[in-house]
Amino acid sequence: MYDDGAPYRTEMEKLPADRASLRREWLDLEARSRPPFFRSWAWVGTWIDHVLPPGADARLVRVRHDDGGTVALGILAVRTEGPFPLRSRTGWLHETGIPPLDRIAIEWNGLLANPDHEETALHAAVAALAGAGGFTRLVLGGVDERQTSAPPPPGWRLWIERAQPSYVLRLPGQDGGGGGSVDRLLSANSRQQVRRASRAFAAAFGPVSVDTAATAEEAQTFLSALKPLHQEYWRGRGIDGAFSSDAFERFHRALIERHFGDGTIDLLHVTAGRETVGYLYNFRYRGRVYAYQSGFDYALLPKARPGMLCHWLAIERACRMGDTAYDFLAGDNQLKRQLSTGTETMAWLSLERPGIRRWVRKAARRVSSLRRAGKSVSVR
Repeated sequence: MYDDGAPYRTEMEKLPADRASLRREWLDLEARSRPPFFRSWAWVGTWIDHVLPPGADARLVRVRHDDGGTVALGILAVRTEGPFPLRSRTGWLHETGIPPLDRIAIEWNGLLANPDHEETALHAAVAALAGAGGFTRLVLGGVDERQTSAPPPPGWRLWIERAQPSYVLRLPGQDGGGGGSVDRLLSANSRQQVRRASRAFAAAFGPVSVDTAATAEEAQTFLSALKPLHQEYWRGRGIDGAFSSDAFERFHRALIERHFGDGTIDLLHVTAGRETVGYLYNFRYRGRVYAYQSGFDYALLPKARPGMLCHWLAIERACRMGDTAYDFLAGDNQLKRQLSTGTETMAWLSLERPGIRRWVRKAARRVSSLRRAGKSVSVR
């Protein structure tokens, strides 16, 4: 147990082998919290069972308040990195520290926390683990940028590796209704482009429609059809697509199998007549839709913007269902800017003790990035 002198006490223990007990504890806190989908048990539990390597050194972090109750939970994967005497003990929050395994790209990361303690509990946990956890580095990928506002623990430095906007369209459902129109939220130019794309596909191939996977089996079929469209687009740009990682596909196949029945998995198929325009793989959780992955047929009708049409149909569906927001997640492009009404920011950061270890790692990453010749793992 680590006591940072605040009204919090941080505990760290080996990840329990009793998954049923951990699941109950996580779901109990989740029911009392307002987490994004990426901190739900659906995501985290599937990550533990299908991404975290067997035998990995993983720790359950629990933050208690003075009243004795648990107010935050998280999972750290612990790795010892680098040659002696430059070894560092690194804790990765809800990631493994192994790039091919982390291709699932967690976003809106952080501790699962009671709403009254969401920011302060994470700061308290970081301070406690930095002070007495034996770590030389803590990595927090894809967290809300506001988490960077707290000063780092004494003797440590905060490094922001990158920050990216997350474009969000606020929907009329946030006003308590459902079924409202989102047309009024977009600029006249954006409305015109959506309508032009719809008319172009309809004229060329037939009526435009969107189908939603009705069963887990159909969702798996949609994902299989999305994969080659996604890979073709990104490989055409000289970038490995998300499905180039076996861990990525293994994780999502398991996620669909486990949780399609929860209503959190949303796989959509957009057609024009008998032709496929594209597929969307979204998450729906507590009124927010997360536009996680996609595959579009750009060759079907050049310059007709299939991505804009597919996302717009998904947005209209979310509006009809009373959802409050359509989150395009991290990354910047024209489509996201045109179909959003605001931005939030995510940061990929690390906290560590300054010294030669930091500069050796930085030099190694620089060499690695030059070898990759500009390739990126962010493929949304």
